Amino acid sequence: MPEYTHCPVCLGDIESSYRNEDVSIICPRCGEFEMSRTLASSDVGLYGERWILSGAIRNAYERNGRVSLDSQNILTLLKTARPPSGPIDSIYLLLEHIHARMESPSDAVPFKKELDYPLVYAKNQADFEFYISKAHKLGLIEPFKKQDGPPDIAGYVQQVVCWRLTIEGWAKILELSSHKAKLDQHSLPCGSTPIW
Repeated sequence: MPEYTHCPVCLGDIESSYRNEDVSIICPRCGEFEMSRTLASSDVGLYGERWILSGAIRNAYERNGRVSLDSQNILTLLKTARPPSGPIDSIYLLLEHIHARMESPSDAVPFKKELDYPLVYAKNQADFEFYISKAHKLGLIEPFKKQDGPPDIAGYVQQVVCWRLTIEGWAKILELSSHKAKLDQHSLPCGSTPIW
């Protein structure tokens, strides 16, 4: 059995193991997923853009946990993936991810630009940094430094820049939620009433 050391999707370093006929993959960029051995041994890039597939897997993982892919449902995943249509939509998706990870209004969320760019379907970390920068300049998010671990021998404490929503960011989340609720209500079959 071949050992997989690189993600078949983003080509980054991974941990992998076997589970029956599938390869169980833990990718710090794409998330945790399972892939049929046949698919994992093929050139996954032939199915579609790697950055879209990486974003779709990571977003599915963040919402619902581990996904399982084979040569048929990978096409479905790609067809149903909804990458943002432009920078504004990417910024809104960034806000939604920050909001989903916050346990309280004062919480700040760390991002690793080299690993978290699939969250907003960015093609690379430079695009992800661009979206964070613009969200900050628009006043939707603010930086917050958190201590990362105990001091080293010299007494230096590693600081990690995290991001949290500003009041304007919270207002945008409320606006987006309201807009999505209206869209959901309009997409209900005739005579249906939403249950909330």
